[in-house]
Amino acid sequence: MTPRPPRPPLEFDDGYFRLRDLARYSGVAIRTLRDYLHDPINPLPHYRVGKLTLVRRSEYDRWALSFKVTQEPKDIEAMVDAMVKR
Repeated sequence: MTPRPPRPPLEFDDGYFRLRDLARYSGVAIRTLRDYLHDPINPLPHYRVGKLTLVRRSEYDRWALSFKVTQEPKDIEAMVDAMVKR
């Protein structure tokens, strides 16, 4: 079997993505993106044109920021105390 040639890079302007293109852009599986479309708490903003589902890049980026994880600074003294107590 002959290997497939690599796909050309996508141009990521502020256009609309089909789900398969959004999956390539985001690194999130298409099935997971479909689940996010119907999430009851934080649904992925999208547009339906007939059977076609489209997601605007800027709206995806803004939505994805809602999942940003920030870590609080660790309390080194508390960690040392916990280790010493063992």
